Amino acid sequence: GFGLAQLLRKSFGRNNVNLSDIRRPPDVIFESGPFVFADVLDYKNLRELVVNNQITWLIHYSAVSEANGPLARSVNITGLHNVLGIALENSVRLFVASTIGAFGPSSPRNPAPDLCVQRPQTIYGVSKVHAELMGEESQSVSNSVTTV
Repeated sequence: GFGLAQLLRKSFGRNNVNLSDIRRPPDVIFESGPFVFADVLDYKNLRELVVNNQITWLIHYSAVSEANGPLARSVNITGLHNVLGIALENSVRLFVASTIGAFGPSSPRNPAPDLCVQRPQTIYGVSKVHAELMGEESQSVSNSVTTV
């Protein structure tokens, strides 16, 4: 996310792009612009951050691999639902990135079509398919959700 943040800060101003994480980042990131500690599982705190900082866009990159299965399910699924809810509640635009991990060995390749069988074999991949489907559902409620 830091590379994207650097580009956004060049376009929109250093102080207009806030980074967040649950732990302190390296000094180069911490000192490059606004940073706030945030836990995607803490709905109330996320809502306060969005409201108090007048956030108009969220870019959701939070994810955990299956090395810690219960945490991965919690962060990848509950965290997604939290940012979706906050975006809808506050009319905030939301970008959720997907990944090649959403596909499985039985998915068509070179190139993979937009609509095809997605049978990932990891919690991470399953959560990305879930995010894509929730993005489609949320778009029917609001035009402010983008899943790529």
